[in-house]
Amino acid sequence: MRSPTDETRAFIYARTATVSQLKPDIRVEQQLNTLRAYAQRRSYQIVCEVCDPGINGNTLSRPGLAIVMDGATAVPRAFDVLLVDDFSRLARDPVLLQTLMSRLRAAGVEIEFTSTGLSSYPEETSVVHLLAALRRHLGAQDD
Repeated sequence: MRSPTDETRAFIYARTATVSQLKPDIRVEQQLNTLRAYAQRRSYQIVCEVCDPGINGNTLSRPGLAIVMDGATAVPRAFDVLLVDDFSRLARDPVLLQTLMSRLRAAGVEIEFTSTGLSSYPEETSVVHLLAALRRHLGAQDD
């Protein structure tokens, strides 16, 4: 158990579904820079960064996501909070998003979606799921 004086350990995760041929890492690097700045503003200690460039958000078969889940379920747990730019970066499918959020919360990990200001805290979870379903219904494209 963490004491109130312990730093919050943050794990950064970025993903894009496409890799631009002209600048293959620019979208991922933009996400990483935004997430690093967010962590710094909150005095979080960044313990790891992973990304899944060019991988669709409708699958669990992502190398970076596997590293996130391994760290979340390690004993002792490797981090306290997962930082993701937007919930669509974690999962495009609302059911998959709910599954991942539930697994991470069960492991004691909170998720903060930095671009929306939402998190996996119970009072915000339903809003995240509603927005994910709405985006899916409106046909938002994965990028």
